[in-house]
Amino acid sequence: MIFYIFLFVILGILLLKSNVYLILAISILLLLILYFLKKLNLAKIILCIFTFLTSLTIFCSFEYTIQSDTQSTNFIIVRSRENYYIVYNYLDKFYVYEKNNNKQEGDIIYLEGKLEKISFITLESEFSFQNYLNEQGIYNELVVSKEKVLYRNFLQPNALKDIFLKNYDENTQNLLSSLLFCEKNYDSSLIKEANSLNLIVCISISGIFINGIIKFFQFIFSYKFDDKKSNLFSFLIIIPFMLINIFNISILRIFIINLLKTINLNIFNKRFSYLNLLGTSGLLLILFDPYVIFTLNFILGYFLSIIFLLILNISSDNKFLKRNIKKLTLQTIALFPIQIYFTNSFNLLSIILQFLILPITNCVFLFGFVSFYLGYNPLLNYFSNWIYYLFKLLSNFNLALFHEQFSFNGLVFYYFVFYLMIYLFEYKIKFLDNKLILSCFLIFIISVFPYKRITEKSVSFINVGQGDSILLRDKDLAILIDTGGNIYKDIANDVLINFFKKKEIYDIDYLFITHDDYDHIGALEELNKNFDIKNIYTKDNFNTTLSFNNILIQTLNVWDFENSNDNSLVLNIDFYNNKFLLMGDASTKVENKLIETYGDFLKADYLKLGHHGSNTSSSNDFIKIVSPKEAIISCGVNNIYNHPSKQVIDILNKYKIKIRRTDLEGTISYYF
Repeated sequence: MIFYIFLFVILGILLLKSNVYLILAISILLLLILYFLKKLNLAKIILCIFTFLTSLTIFCSFEYTIQSDTQSTNFIIVRSRENYYIVYNYLDKFYVYEKNNNKQEGDIIYLEGKLEKISFITLESEFSFQNYLNEQGIYNELVVSKEKVLYRNFLQPNALKDIFLKNYDENTQNLLSSLLFCEKNYDSSLIKEANSLNLIVCISISGIFINGIIKFFQFIFSYKFDDKKSNLFSFLIIIPFMLINIFNISILRIFIINLLKTINLNIFNKRFSYLNLLGTSGLLLILFDPYVIFTLNFILGYFLSIIFLLILNISSDNKFLKRNIKKLTLQTIALFPIQIYFTNSFNLLSIILQFLILPITNCVFLFGFVSFYLGYNPLLNYFSNWIYYLFKLLSNFNLALFHEQFSFNGLVFYYFVFYLMIYLFEYKIKFLDNKLILSCFLIFIISVFPYKRITEKSVSFINVGQGDSILLRDKDLAILIDTGGNIYKDIANDVLINFFKKKEIYDIDYLFITHDDYDHIGALEELNKNFDIKNIYTKDNFNTTLSFNNILIQTLNVWDFENSNDNSLVLNIDFYNNKFLLMGDASTKVENKLIETYGDFLKADYLKLGHHGSNTSSSNDFIKIVSPKEAIISCGVNNIYNHPSKQVIDILNKYKIKIRRTDLEGTISYYF
């Protein structure tokens, strides 16, 4: 019953984050199924409904708490990194910026300060630190005016981790940080390779590795002690390691589950089922940190645990190969949305590769765990480098399908249907008997169907910061205009390629480079290395018109100027009878020549302003003759050039033209 209470607590909370009708439908359907399967009687159903409504009411108060502008109270530090830390006092969580921060997780600190809304610059498809904080219930930064450390965590977890890791080479440090401490450096080569293969789960701490450690020590202790004592001593060994990571929710979840399993075995003689232990651990986590319920890791962690538990019990087939193929297929389908969520791609070989990699990383985890207690182990450097080179080798056989991220509602619906299929199968529902794989595979096929390559017709002004990059998409045809470029970011890999994956684009058919300024061409080299570009056009080799079915691209700037910006390709594009005029960085000098030459032909529905909205472009006369419905300005947040110019904004407002800005809206897309 505890498990069902936990399930309806989650559903009550999800009502705040997901579609109301979807969650209500799922809740009602679940209650009906459990009732007809005689898993719940009427009294228990009423208890589940009460739990659902109570959790909704309580968490509404957490979600909509009105906070004062200032804070002066005691906090515990629950996350500490080089330039920031997170503080928590059970009611509120805040982000605190501190350069060269040396505070430790578990420190208790008194803080006074002013609250400011969190705001971080994020480009298209980049990891959003702001969303990451918001998921944990952190919406404000505390700007500290006074602080006093009341208690320092005597374990010094961050210092212990640093002392342990500093003895190893870079690949080993990154691997051990991920495996042992759930801390990933996504800029490292090893993590990037694992991510590209959808194998990040193989190098992340999980119950598989912790249970492997416990089994290992149980095996050793079994020579001297009975099962109960072996289990107890094995659990006691992992406690110091868990205390070092106590504020990491993923690790804390594993710790609580193993604690409950130990208590269940040694005190209650396995009276409680694993599902009830799972539900109890979830409820304890929510009591420890109510905001944890809003994190995707928490929700998916428990749903996947339940699903994998059911998968392990679905097949009574005595044929080893048939049974394991069935389980392998179901695991692949279960993990599909997770891989899409983190990488916008799904590797068809990922499950097979996991079976290859997991035994190796299990050994690394074991050696790393032991060396954390006993000291440096040189074998770890060899293991880590073998894994890195194995990832490099496997990347040559990367059969990836690109796909847009699932929406939160989509994830909830996908996992509910998948869970329901397996749950009903376990209870021998006739219409599902012998059709489970077919049913789940059908869900998978519907989910991965490349509908964008068949239906989508769009023009996207990609948020690359202070720069230009525009994507024209006509079903399976992809045309890119400029690549953007930033000396501080890898625009190609972190922005463009991730965006192409979301759009299910596997290659660029045509790339137009308007001119050679870095903010228009800077990402070209890396993009060319990592993505297939079939044709590249510049002003030197494009002086005509290209036509593709319902797309017509024509160059208008046919003159030569000394200034690089004025030599920009000016592209007049007819996209399904919608006219786009893209000005590159062309100045008013070019605009005047265009007016003289083309006159009313310049009229367009959408105008991408020249030079990011600078006052060197977009003259009154030019805007008047183009007369667009909307004007798009591609510029970076708080850029040093103060783009767009107030003068240009005033001209646009004068003619009542709708203004669209990538610095304010992010990527701007038009669908036809």
